[in-house]
Amino acid sequence: MFEVPGWAREAAGRFLEAGWWESDVLYALDNRPDGTPWLYNPFPYGTGDWAQYRLAGWLDGHGRPIMPRSAVLEQHARQLRKQQQRQRRHWAVMVANASAKPVQAAQWARFVLGMASPRAAAVILARQRAAPQRAERDVEAEKLRWNQADEAAQAVLDAALSPVERWSPPPPQQELDPRMVSLVRARERARRERRQQR
Repeated sequence: MFEVPGWAREAAGRFLEAGWWESDVLYALDNRPDGTPWLYNPFPYGTGDWAQYRLAGWLDGHGRPIMPRSAVLEQHARQLRKQQQRQRRHWAVMVANASAKPVQAAQWARFVLGMASPRAAAVILARQRAAPQRAERDVEAEKLRWNQADEAAQAVLDAALSPVERWSPPPPQQELDPRMVSLVRARERARRERRQQR
């Protein structure tokens, strides 16, 4: 389970009161709001001033905590799910209309495939230009080819509309020794500082 160290509790208090999870506070102690890691701190590690300095970057202009990382991720996932639902509804309408108007549905599917894939657009355009020269060919063979193109278009769209799972907090983990967590973070911070000095 994620737990804010005791020396950072006072600095993290207003964040926890604002609805942040402890994992959000731990993320904020190691990273800036833009996702880049903190590389410098004028205060010694493991003090309230150190935590206060790092968490200050997560406050708005009025001193209130901004949206935590978990809420941002949830919001993005929710927007993506809504977009995918709209695409699914649109796709269902296209499939329903395909049986009523097969020629227009095939044209629409080729258009959508052409928009999704430039390579497919080039193939479709070449076939349309060569269509008058192939007029004497077997009509059934042509229908079969177009059906394969339509199935490929449907496969591309189905792959693009894969569902997003609802974000849920990570499962509880075994209790970690805060000293070991601090040691691992200190080693990682030292490695980053060494790399930065090179």
